[in-house]
Amino acid sequence: MLKVIVDSDGLFLREDFEDCVLENEFISEAPQPPQGFAVPKLVDGEWVEGGVPNPTPPQPTTDEKLAQMAEQLFVTQSELEEAQIALDFLLMGGI
Repeated sequence: MLKVIVDSDGLFLREDFEDCVLENEFISEAPQPPQGFAVPKLVDGEWVEGGVPNPTPPQPTTDEKLAQMAEQLFVTQSELEEAQIALDFLLMGGI
């Protein structure tokens, strides 16, 4: 039978089987939290709103993405140039 699993602060984590409880998780005898809560929290046996959901991290802008790609391209080009120098040295009997 599924049980309600909460963390040490009473925040709802999931419904799971008793043998799937991890460290710092607890089985609650309360019924499943009602729909409509963003972050259900168990307080004195009743479900309340526990906070705001984790915000999604901001996405990089197009300019930031282009700057990252240009930097990666520069690093790759530098690595290719170094590899070409080493290859030329080997092919010309450098060792």
